[in-house]
Amino acid sequence: MPWEDIYGQTEAYLADELSPEEKVEFERKCETDSAFAEEVQMYLRSLSEITLFGQEKLRSELKERFTLGPDSSIPHKNPRPLWPYLAAAIIVLLLGFWFLLPNQQSTIGTQDLYAAYMEEPRIPNFRSTEPDSLSVKWEEALQKFQDSAYTESFTIINSLLQDSSFSLSYGGQASLYAGIALMENERSEEALKFFDQVNSDNPYIDQIQWYRSLALLKGNRLELAIGELQAIAENSQHYKQEEAKEILEELKKP
Repeated sequence: MPWEDIYGQTEAYLADELSPEEKVEFERKCETDSAFAEEVQMYLRSLSEITLFGQEKLRSELKERFTLGPDSSIPHKNPRPLWPYLAAAIIVLLLGFWFLLPNQQSTIGTQDLYAAYMEEPRIPNFRSTEPDSLSVKWEEALQKFQDSAYTESFTIINSLLQDSSFSLSYGGQASLYAGIALMENERSEEALKFFDQVNSDNPYIDQIQWYRSLALLKGNRLELAIGELQAIAENSQHYKQEEAKEILEELKKP
């Protein structure tokens, strides 16, 4: 992709002018396409430097960059005006798009943090004293989960959650396992939908909150993940308070 298009996409991303699909694709490219990510990094670093050190210091550098591009043998006849980039730089600093700069933040990436802290909850020793079709299916779903058959487990749980009587008794726990099954199948965004449907007074809300923060890390949605982790870290009764503090410290490292 031409470097002009990369800068244009970055500028549109910062201005929140991309569609939801384009935004997801842009973030995916930043994570998987090293050449694309390097150009985005260069652009964001330049914008940040404008704000930190003033417009005049980098006027000539940016003029040359946007006039000649990475390959000086290819001229660019219509350099872009400087002020839009200054405005975009302010947006960068205010909104914290530092997560687009993997080489400028923690030495441990979000995927590494996710892998280090992701663990499956214990399978409850569930046995109904009066077995019925729902309890039998629930036991089957938990067994599938324990056997790492996540797709099959999720399919059963999702079906059970459609039954109001089951949801009333096991909705929070079932949503927890459904979400984790999706996370294990690289479907973190879908997992969030199951976590979000659990009420704050549910007995499983602390576990939901913890795995929701991991799903956000997995999806590289740092601002939301940090907010969730801070809430856990400030809750002295939360069973993952120390782990949340550890992750936050790792994210702060230069």
